[in-house]
Amino acid sequence: MTKIASTFFSLKYVTIDLSLKSAALAFDKRCQMNIDTERWQLKQMKNYLKILVVEDHKDIAGVIYDFFELRGDVLDYASNGEQGLNLARQNLYDAIILDIMLPKIDGLTVCRTLRQEGISTPVIMLTARDARDDILEGFKSFADDYLVKPFDLDILGARVDALIRRNKGQGEVNKLVFGDLSLDCGRRIVEREGGRYSLNPSQYKIMKLLISKAPDMVSRGEIIHELWGEEEQDSSILRTHIYQLRNLIDKPFKHPYIKTVSKSGYRLELPNERPD
Repeated sequence: MTKIASTFFSLKYVTIDLSLKSAALAFDKRCQMNIDTERWQLKQMKNYLKILVVEDHKDIAGVIYDFFELRGDVLDYASNGEQGLNLARQNLYDAIILDIMLPKIDGLTVCRTLRQEGISTPVIMLTARDARDDILEGFKSFADDYLVKPFDLDILGARVDALIRRNKGQGEVNKLVFGDLSLDCGRRIVEREGGRYSLNPSQYKIMKLLISKAPDMVSRGEIIHELWGEEEQDSSILRTHIYQLRNLIDKPFKHPYIKTVSKSGYRLELPNERPD
C-alpha cells in the first residue's frame, strides 16, 4: 500500500522507485519539458484522464504525478493558486487535485472562483488539516471531495475515478443541441462532426446563449450583460470573442453556424436555412 509522504510524513510507507528528493528533481525537469507532441498523441487515445495537480510542495506533487502517469493519465501542474486557477480556466480537465494551503491564492478561493465562473470540473481537496470545521469549509467552497494528508495513493486514485464517473453521468443530461452542434454544459465542451472543442468561460457563456435561443437572435446587449453585467465594455472586445469562437467551431467546416445580424446581434443558422 502506498502512502503520500513529504518531509513531514513518514517515509516508510512510500513504495516509489525514486527517493522523494530524486522524484522532486525529476519532477522539476519533467515539468520544464515541452510535451505538446506527446499530449497530442495521447489525445487520440481513449480511456486516459487529464488531471490538474495544484500543490506547492513539490515532493508531494511529484509522487502524485508519478502515480497517475504510471496509470497512463496526462497531468498538468501548478505550484500556486493563481497559476492553478488560470490553467483551470484555459484548459479542460477531467479532475483537479487541489491543495488548500497555497501561495498567492488559497485552494478554497480557487474552488469558489471556478464554481462562480461556471466551471464544474470535479475538485478533490488535499489538506494536512483534519479538523471538522476545515473539512466543512472545503465542502462549503463547492469541492466534491476532501482527503487529509497523509493519504493512500490508491484511495486518491479511486476517489478521482469515482468523481469523474459521477460528473460524466451528469454531463450526459446537461447538454444543449442544435443541428450537429452539441454543448456539454458541465464540461464546457462543444462538439461538431466528431470534433471536441474546449471553451473558455467567455466562449462558453456566448455559446450557451446562442444555442439556447437558436435559431432566434441573441442581441449584443444580452451577450454583453451575460459576460460583464452592468460594466461598460468596448464593443471590440465582444467582436474578438465572437471571432475566436468562429475560428474554433466554424472555420474548420464548410458551413458556418454563427451568423451576424446587422446592427443587432448574432444567431445560429442550420445548413439548410436560407438567409433572411
